[in-house]
Amino acid sequence: MATVYSVNPAWIREMDALVQEFPDVFRIKRWMEISKTYEMPKKYIRIGKPRELSPAQRENLEEMCGIKKQVQNCNI
Repeated sequence: MATVYSVNPAWIREMDALVQEFPDVFRIKRWMEISKTYEMPKKYIRIGKPRELSPAQRENLEEMCGIKKQVQNCNI
């Protein structure tokens, strides 16, 4: 089992939703005023690196964004 501690409100909301949906897999181990500690199987823990776009993907995204800029602002 893995233990996950968070003070980030967005992560806490996400984890609370998982606890309610899958109580047999995710559980709250401890909570305080601004933080919570959860317990879950290690296989559900994933930390990823930011994606890197290939030149072709970047060009495609810039083209799509150029079309979208006619309607609204678009940040890449």
